[in-house]
Amino acid sequence: MAYQRAVEFLFTLILACFVIFSISFFSLKPVLLDGREITATQWDAFVRAMADRNGMLPGLAEALRSFEPRYIKVSQALLDARAVSLRISGPQKIIKAANDLDRALDLVEKETKTNGTLLDYGPFSSQWKSVQRESRRVYYARKSYNTSARMYNLLLRPFPQNLLTSAFGYTPLPAYDEGVFRGD
Repeated sequence: MAYQRAVEFLFTLILACFVIFSISFFSLKPVLLDGREITATQWDAFVRAMADRNGMLPGLAEALRSFEPRYIKVSQALLDARAVSLRISGPQKIIKAANDLDRALDLVEKETKTNGTLLDYGPFSSQWKSVQRESRRVYYARKSYNTSARMYNLLLRPFPQNLLTSAFGYTPLPAYDEGVFRGD
């Protein structure tokens, strides 16, 4: 008799836990769906900003090259990083390409600081301002995605949600490090 009551109690306890976990998860599910949608939208904004900036880089490289022949290596590094970024897919590779482009743009920025006459060169100056503007857009789109991904991941952590979220396909989203070049 005591054994039967212990089994009934254990069954009731498991059932109560399941009900509490389910209520907790299903009340959180709409928020998780919104979080996924928001991060997907922000990732798309990041990829679009990267594509827009990539479209400007040939003009910047040409303006840099036409200023002085010694900038051929810097402009070629810029075009090489752009060429790689156009051929890749997948988040990890996109982020690596974005970092490579940021490093190449950082080299250009260092050249503008060491050679003051470069910014006075009209074709370069107008291209550079446009690329800086788009680089800020890339930086803030990436930062916005990272913030949303971290917030989404925080929703997955608490007990008891974490027991059911992975079972229903809600896995943590990667947050990618901030870019090197901010376009400041």
